[in-house]
Amino acid sequence: MEYHDRKQPAHQPVYDIGNRSNIIFLTVCTSKRKMILANEAVHQLIRNA
Repeated sequence: MEYHDRKQPAHQPVYDIGNRSNIIFLTVCTSKRKMILANEAVHQLIRNA
């Protein structure tokens, strides 16, 4: 597996502001675009993490 060196962060850091919910956008990729994420059990695991 190759990791490319980034010159900048991929996204802004999460800011914890008072008593507000944080929204985090997450992208999950699989090797060779395998469809191992296309089921409800995996969806729930990602959401619970």
